[in-house]
Amino acid sequence: MNRIRFNLFWAIFYNALMIPFAMGLLYSISGAIFKPEFSALAMVFSSISVMLISLNLKFYKPIIWQNK
Repeated sequence: MNRIRFNLFWAIFYNALMIPFAMGLLYSISGAIFKPEFSALAMVFSSISVMLISLNLKFYKPIIWQNK
């Protein structure tokens, strides 16, 4: 469950950070334009990073606590 929560946090944080730039936040501040190609690459990076983090679940081995 921690890995799922981390993925959800990462996706929401990353998208909340990058979507305003894709919408033109930089243009209103400095006149710079975020090209659509960079917006697409940013979204691809988000998807790939969440997918790679999820693939770590394949190697997950739970810790079994034993009382001695």
